[in-house]
Amino acid sequence: MKKGFLFGLGLLVTSVVFATVTVNISDKAEGEGLIASEFNQIVDVLEGVQALSGNIGIGTEPDTDVKLDINGSMKLVPQATGGTCNSGLEGVIYIDTDNHWYGCNGTGWIQLDNE
Repeated sequence: MKKGFLFGLGLLVTSVVFATVTVNISDKAEGEGLIASEFNQIVDVLEGVQALSGNIGIGTEPDTDVKLDINGSMKLVPQATGGTCNSGLEGVIYIDTDNHWYGCNGTGWIQLDNE
């Protein structure tokens, strides 16, 4: 299991990079705590991630019209399958191991690319 700290936003934080300081918490032993300054730095970063609107911005202030706003590249790790697709997962996307994009339409997976 990957070591780190799981926050309520569903983020597993293993390291946090600041302008001149990196707090690397992936090297912490299981059960080893953070010192107050490490914790406070992580809280400062996380407070900048989520706006009061509930929208999340990564590398940017989130646009009010979208829930997730990313300034930079996003990486999806290819998966053999998207798993279950049902009405509760409608809108989920994944990339398969042949690099095809799929989306859940609420009843099944549909291929989104033209290849």
